[in-house]
Amino acid sequence: MRLFFGIELDERARIAAVKCMDSLRRDIDARFVDNDNLHMTVCFVGEVDVTMLKRVEEIGEKAAILSTGRKLTLSKLGFFGTPSNAILYIGVDGAHGFASLSDSLKKNLTLAGLPCDPKRFSPHITIARRAFVTPRIINEMSPESITWNAGHLTLFDSARISGRLVYTPVCRWPLNR
Repeated sequence: MRLFFGIELDERARIAAVKCMDSLRRDIDARFVDNDNLHMTVCFVGEVDVTMLKRVEEIGEKAAILSTGRKLTLSKLGFFGTPSNAILYIGVDGAHGFASLSDSLKKNLTLAGLPCDPKRFSPHITIARRAFVTPRIINEMSPESITWNAGHLTLFDSARISGRLVYTPVCRWPLNR
């Protein structure tokens, strides 16, 4: 199984992100993320044997109970990589509490001998890959600034099904309120 922990968008945030993606589709050549796959990654785990799934779930449950993050806001567009081959994303404001959630997940996954991406938490929602971006796109095409309450930490399984990447929720835990 290829696993990651993430935060799902509520309906209003998802609609705003999809609207932004639809506008961008008219202006740039890119491989856009499926609307159903929109999320904010908190911690990428990676390949895990199914026999270790229960341990990953225990780590997720514990981290969600101790979390302090809740309110998130869609922000400006940004990108990783180069302008001619970019990963285009929508930034997420208010995610400072999720950095400690990410750190907790990474620490406990590592202590359990499980894989995880050690990169620093960077709050964003990936919307396209292999994008050609210009300053105009980054500066003028941001989504509507929607704020939502993150309700759950979700463990996702990432699988390629019939040539399409599909993120399936495996478990959800309410975030500490």
